[in-house]
Amino acid sequence: MAAVLPLLILSTVLHPDSAVGWLLELPFVRLIGRMSYSLYVWQMPFLVPDQRELGIVQNFPLAILAIVVAASISFWLVEKPMIKIGHSLSNRVKRSV
Repeated sequence: MAAVLPLLILSTVLHPDSAVGWLLELPFVRLIGRMSYSLYVWQMPFLVPDQRELGIVQNFPLAILAIVVAASISFWLVEKPMIKIGHSLSNRVKRSV
């Protein structure tokens, strides 16, 4: 599996018009890709096995909905503004050099 995944990625880079490339360019899939870090971070509190400190919210399928909601809020209210600040700081540094 560790050897196949990089080959799959390379294949989509070299052949973006393939079926897999087309699938990865769908707007919904691209949004998931952009939000992947938030989804990764927020899955941890909701998908913890054998711990139910949050109660019913940790039960499937409600846990999936909770992850998507928390990740969306985090992405739009924290990540996007921080990325914007990072770009503006980077541009300032480039102009001053």
